[in-house]
Amino acid sequence: MRRIGKVNGTQQYEGYGLDILEVLAMALNFRQVKIRTKDGEWGRILNGSWTGVVGQLNRREVDLFAGSLAISSGREDACDFTFPYFHVYSCVIFRTPDPNKTKWRKLIDPLSWEVHVSVLASFISIIALLYIIERLNPFYQHSFAFKRDWYPPQYQLTTITTMNHLNLLIFFTGGSSMPSSTAGRSLLAAWWIFCLITVATYSGNLIAFLTVSKERMPFETLTGLGNQREYEWGTLGGSLWVSLINESNLTVFRNLWNGMVDFNQTDEEIFHLDQQLHRRKVENEDYGFIADKSTAEAWVSENCQLTYLKELFFPMNYAFALQNHSPYLEYFNDEMMKIYESGLTQTLKRKWFPKQNKCLDQTTSAKAIELLDIQSAFYVIGIGIVIACMVMLVERCFVKNEKGSSLKYQFIRTLFKR
Repeated sequence: MRRIGKVNGTQQYEGYGLDILEVLAMALNFRQVKIRTKDGEWGRILNGSWTGVVGQLNRREVDLFAGSLAISSGREDACDFTFPYFHVYSCVIFRTPDPNKTKWRKLIDPLSWEVHVSVLASFISIIALLYIIERLNPFYQHSFAFKRDWYPPQYQLTTITTMNHLNLLIFFTGGSSMPSSTAGRSLLAAWWIFCLITVATYSGNLIAFLTVSKERMPFETLTGLGNQREYEWGTLGGSLWVSLINESNLTVFRNLWNGMVDFNQTDEEIFHLDQQLHRRKVENEDYGFIADKSTAEAWVSENCQLTYLKELFFPMNYAFALQNHSPYLEYFNDEMMKIYESGLTQTLKRKWFPKQNKCLDQTTSAKAIELLDIQSAFYVIGIGIVIACMVMLVERCFVKNEKGSSLKYQFIRTLFKR
């Protein structure tokens, strides 16, 4: 329900529940005077008495509440509920992360960190294994002299030449000289097949990452939400969600409640009574709002930056409420059942909760690759330029030094030539 202005000094409202109220008023022939709750709450026990609309009904200050009041066993003791007209689950609404913040990782994201570590470990292991195999292989001892200095240049093996063999295979060039032993060639053949599979997999995933935008959510489940602190979360104060989460013995909801209590110490809006304030927090901050799925669908249809957690919880039954032991309960129940069975509730629901989501087509349309998408490639070039400049400075230092240092420099050049 929301305000739409005043007519002749009287505040006017509109909403799904009020549309159903008008149908009931026509069927049961009654007039109504609408007022808002005094404290803005739905209803909870505070200091031994009920707050919100449940408290006003329990104290017989009003005759009827027309709106989405969730049914619970505790509230049933304080007021009478009509036949429920709306069934919905609870969820968490939040803003999707800015995709531009992670585009620098485009060249890294196609493979998980476990794969990156495994490839690096394989590369280092193959270097060591190939070096040992070639050093201990009797092929070279029978083909050439035993001393290393007598080996022809193409057979002289160093760590640098071993790394060159493996690097060239990664880029499918092969190199001008390869190990002559069967053992060394077999090992490089296995490494080459490994490189083919890995590079093909990486290339396919990289194309998918560049052409299809798929945001990585900060959390996928309620457990993930409760275990992180990048996003805060809250809900309507005095609502049934506060009671259900607070009274639950499940670990996941205990974590959620402890988090809300901690956040509330620095942010008093965590349990604010105004739903629109929670919406502004969701749209402008890293904040999750616990509400019903219908509210989430309505917000997402209006703002493509919002989404909601696919893990649903706490099924809700919404109904109108009357005073406890009200003589009108039977009449309202009969009319509510007729309205529900006729499908009128679904017709009225489509007016306030549209099904169409304008954001669905945006993720499937083709898009041009932007500079931000491949910025990591330029970072690689920049790192290479920095390393090259540093190496050049080191080489110039060796050249300008005295003769002893120059000999060391010549040794390093000879080592890298091998």
